[in-house]
Amino acid sequence: MEALGAAGSIVGILGFIGQSVEGIAKLQKFFAGYKQAPHLTRRLRSDMISLEATLMDVRAVAQHLEGQSQGDFTNTIKINITNLKYLAKLCSDDITNWIQIAAGLESKRKSGLKAFFRQIKMAMSGPDTLRSFEANVTKHRQNISNSLATLTV
Repeated sequence: MEALGAAGSIVGILGFIGQSVEGIAKLQKFFAGYKQAPHLTRRLRSDMISLEATLMDVRAVAQHLEGQSQGDFTNTIKINITNLKYLAKLCSDDITNWIQIAAGLESKRKSGLKAFFRQIKMAMSGPDTLRSFEANVTKHRQNISNSLATLTV
């Protein structure tokens, strides 16, 4: 039964990673349209590219694990796979929320970027919207990277 749990977690990881990568592409497109704040969007896009690279690493490891015999997994590996799935889901959920906020602002191109950060601030309750958004992107990248490193050691 535990082997089925590990296999299900790997499939879940792959699903969440796929959703996240698609979402990052949408957010990249959204930020690319704002030329009045190039330093801001360049930094955000760079952070999202780093997160996307981390997610692609997770995808490669998950695909490798998917081809392995689940019976060979130690309990530690199974726990790490479950943890990685949880972190991938949190990341995917946040990206989905950010896309929904951005999608609601598409028609308001002039104030879209400011409105995006206003809504992110309301959603995150952080005092500084940009720092909160960047911190969340960075947090996801670091948490997933740490979990991935533990899994691959």
